[in-house]
Amino acid sequence: MDSIQQVVFANGLQPADVIVLRKKILGMVNHYAVFLGWGDDAFPVFAANYNSGTQFISRLELEKFLHELEPQKIERFIGSEIERQNAVRRGLSEIGKNDYDFFLNNCEHYKNFVQTGKKFSKQSEDAGKAILVASLIVVLFRIFR
Repeated sequence: MDSIQQVVFANGLQPADVIVLRKKILGMVNHYAVFLGWGDDAFPVFAANYNSGTQFISRLELEKFLHELEPQKIERFIGSEIERQNAVRRGLSEIGKNDYDFFLNNCEHYKNFVQTGKKFSKQSEDAGKAILVASLIVVLFRIFR
């Protein structure tokens, strides 16, 4: 059994569960990998939305993620088995879309869409608020100096 399969079994992952990952050094932003089930080759299928769009994460990429990123927690899908199947269908429906945007459609948007049917990102909202506050401080500084 390889390390990725071990992660799935050790954490009791079910389809539509999410692994929250963070850079091991100076990790500021979480990355989300959605577990969609098992492939034909009995290998775990994960997907994410990142720079190149929403796609399945290859074995090589998964190994790289586990080397560079540290699993922080598991976000369990909450719902019935039928709702879980619908969540996986939502996840699969996004595969191949090349519409990544840090603020409008990132990996957290994808994770939330799979799990809830709604695209939103707390990280993006927080970053947007920080930019707004910083801009306001700059404007006020220029007005009152």
